[in-house]
Amino acid sequence: HSTEWDVDLLFKKPWELSKKVEFMIGVGPQWGQTKVRGPISNSTSNAWSGEVVLDFMFWPSAKHKLGWYVEPGYDYSFARGHERSVGITGGLLIAIR
Repeated sequence: HSTEWDVDLLFKKPWELSKKVEFMIGVGPQWGQTKVRGPISNSTSNAWSGEVVLDFMFWPSAKHKLGWYVEPGYDYSFARGHERSVGITGGLLIAIR
């Protein structure tokens, strides 16, 4: 019975490691809001965090039309309790030209 929203603004620096592999590091702030609905009362909390991510992009061909990525990330909350989290995201890359 809870809902959480997150918004982040990352500043990323790319590097081309080869014609088929790219790497980016990103850093920036993150804002999150959590709403908890309980049988007795409801509560809402807002928190600011810092976030760091590493993007690894893999392109099977040098033309960069179709590929995939892996993005591990780390968050550190500035709110009371200083929650920390680690996550990983992955997906498909499709070039639009």
